[in-house]
Amino acid sequence: MNVDPYKGEILYRKVQGKKLLSHYQEKLASLVGLPFDKSLRLSLPETDGIIVALMTKREISCVRKEYSLSIEAISFSSSAIGSRKCYLLIDEDWKYCGAYMLANDASLCAGFDFDKSKSDDEATGVRSQPTL
Repeated sequence: MNVDPYKGEILYRKVQGKKLLSHYQEKLASLVGLPFDKSLRLSLPETDGIIVALMTKREISCVRKEYSLSIEAISFSSSAIGSRKCYLLIDEDWKYCGAYMLANDASLCAGFDFDKSKSDDEATGVRSQPTL
């Protein structure tokens, strides 16, 4: 029986994502200051499509800035987002749970604590897929 390697990878990532999902939802709700909306979470193939589209772009706008406080970085990011369509790719969680589309009325919460919300792969038991 031949199994499509991509379908196998998606299945593996979905299983791992189930272990992370509640923490992922809490983290996103905290970052955007709104309850988690499951309709804004993209499937893994949709998320992969976004990554492929970004990787194939010849020109990507990049603004290099350094901040001493995370609140400054969040303020800059929120002002740059405006009313644009944006996807949040949080830690490594997005690889297993999918990207999250930022709602039109949402902005990033200045009080978000990155240290508190770190991805903890050891605690969740999620590991990178072994290479065969």
